[in-house]
Amino acid sequence: MKKLVAAATVLFCVCPMSGQTRTNTVLRTAAELRRLSETEAKAGMSFDLTAQVLQKHTGITGCAFFVSDDSGGIILYAEDNPQSFTYSPGDIVRWRGVTDINID
Repeated sequence: MKKLVAAATVLFCVCPMSGQTRTNTVLRTAAELRRLSETEAKAGMSFDLTAQVLQKHTGITGCAFFVSDDSGGIILYAEDNPQSFTYSPGDIVRWRGVTDINID
């Protein structure tokens, strides 16, 4: 298994890190990300998640990943050039960034 580091944008959207975070709290598990309310997720909570990619779906403007850690699974969406995401199912990926919700 490859271990990769991604600075991303959590459908939860994974956004690049910025100064827009609400608190100094850093979320570290899929369960913590799943528990966020819509308001909290939109507030830009910092996260640093290491998880295994179970599924990947590449779209025109980004990629959706179903990932899992010891606390469970979550779907992450990264808005970026889809070709930049060379992750495959089975890879261990470290995602760092801030949360957002993009409902289109």
